[in-house]
Amino acid sequence: MALVAAAGLGLASCGTTSDGGSSDSASSDGGASCSGVSIAFFGPKTGDAANLGINIIGGVDVALKDYNDANPDCKVTLKEFDSQGDPEKATPLATQVINDKSIIGVVGPTFSGESDATGPAFSEAGLVTVSASATNPDLTKNGWKTFHRVLGNDATQAPAAAKYIKDNLKAKKVFVVDDASEYGKGIAEGVEKALGSSLVTGTDTVQAKQTDFGPTVTKVKASGADALWYGGYYAEAGLLVKQLRAAGWKGYFV
Repeated sequence: MALVAAAGLGLASCGTTSDGGSSDSASSDGGASCSGVSIAFFGPKTGDAANLGINIIGGVDVALKDYNDANPDCKVTLKEFDSQGDPEKATPLATQVINDKSIIGVVGPTFSGESDATGPAFSEAGLVTVSASATNPDLTKNGWKTFHRVLGNDATQAPAAAKYIKDNLKAKKVFVVDDASEYGKGIAEGVEKALGSSLVTGTDTVQAKQTDFGPTVTKVKASGADALWYGGYYAEAGLLVKQLRAAGWKGYFV
């Protein structure tokens, strides 16, 4: 994904003029020559979901090195924009990206919520975005002309998760929890639907940055569930499973 974003977008911006002819920056050997070209990373570098963003940046760094080594006359740099995965922070940050004329494409946004918040602006600006992780199915139904992603959406992931729970884990009762985020709620609803009412024994919604999951733990234990599907992110998932184990629940946490 990062290689396509860096190399494809970089070459598209270099070496040709608007009328299709060669620009003054074209190198003498026929290769592209350019300067001041960047792509942006847009997602969390800090905050509870930082690990996801940091991993994506690592992939972009590797791809950019490969591209720049192969195209020394048209090197592309990376500019990083830390949204913390927060839609409210993402909106003004998108304006910064759009106003930076050196940026020809965006790796991100990372999350569905921030993608939903910034998609109209990026589309209006004609700035290509390629997300490695935003999976809400509705993101591609908004008429945006520049949004892309490189993974299956929740409409395909949710049935696959449900199949794994049924066929591999052999769960008989499943409790479904989501964190009320665009991603978490969407995929949890998909898993619940795919599992069917005969397997789903209860549902609950928690909140981002919640630390006490006592009420949810009580519901899970009372339901008799032998598996739990959690639609959400790392920080809350870790606390929830820790509190479930402390309360004696021994089921599968997916």
